[in-house]
Amino acid sequence: MRQLVAWPARGRRAILTRMSMRRAGPLAVAALMSFAGAGARAQTRACPPCGPNDRCVDGVCLPPAEAPPAVAAPPVAAPPAEPLPPPAPPAAPAAAEPEAAPEVTPPLPPPPPRPRPQAKPRRPAHHEDKRDEESDDDDDDAPTWHKGLLLLPFVGLHAVEGIASSDYDAGLRLGGLLGTRVTPAVSLNVELAFNFLNPNRVNGTPTTQASGHDFTIAFSPLFHGSSNLGELVVGPKLGYWSSGITTPGQGGSEIQFSQAGWAFGFNVGAFAGLNDTVALGALLAYQMTFLAQSCARGATVPLQGCTSDDFAPQILSFSVAALF
Repeated sequence: MRQLVAWPARGRRAILTRMSMRRAGPLAVAALMSFAGAGARAQTRACPPCGPNDRCVDGVCLPPAEAPPAVAAPPVAAPPAEPLPPPAPPAAPAAAEPEAAPEVTPPLPPPPPRPRPQAKPRRPAHHEDKRDEESDDDDDDAPTWHKGLLLLPFVGLHAVEGIASSDYDAGLRLGGLLGTRVTPAVSLNVELAFNFLNPNRVNGTPTTQASGHDFTIAFSPLFHGSSNLGELVVGPKLGYWSSGITTPGQGGSEIQFSQAGWAFGFNVGAFAGLNDTVALGALLAYQMTFLAQSCARGATVPLQGCTSDDFAPQILSFSVAALF
């Protein structure tokens, strides 16, 4: 029994309960329960001193019950993201404005009928051959002296210039140009000219009975500046020149002097149209000569023969001319 009292209260209760169930006596059970309560009170009074935070259970100091570990609060789930708004439907294309109907321009009235050109009067019969020689590019309204065959006769005076100017007097000049127009502005021509020389001194001796002439044949192209009222011409010349002078000698004999050489110079002229066929004007010419030979013949000539050491006259002329 003493051993039973020394047990803890919880153990004693368990033993008494088992004994009571075996004996099944109510008195025994009551006694046991009373004994157990007395033991518990005795044990409670005999609890040793404990710490400030300890607790005494059945005479045993127990440390304070440890607080259960704090359980971390579950993370708060982020609120679900709001769904993006659906994309805006594409803007409907602006309704095309109806195009304005194009303005209808009334058709232009037809041009007035062109007057029919009047037939040109037929030229006289003596012009028909000349018309056949004209270029197809020539203007039919241009005068005939502007196109085709070119004929330019002249007559005038000439004068000797240069070193021999004091040995000659002025004299008559005759000649002409014959050619064709290759274009309205250019003609190719051959020139023939005769000058009647009037020498007043032969070999330094004055004389009144000497006479002579010279002859020139040259290629003389012309450049034309034309209008229906008139024409200007200018061009070079290059050709052959020769001259001859005869003077009486002693005893009724004659002395002959001759010269020849290459001639070059120029022609300048101006013409005004008289009608559709001819234009009248003036022609100025200048000519020089490269002397090739100078010869003297006669019974009284001390040195007969030819030489190239002599000089040739320079000829300036002014003539009245017609352009066909």
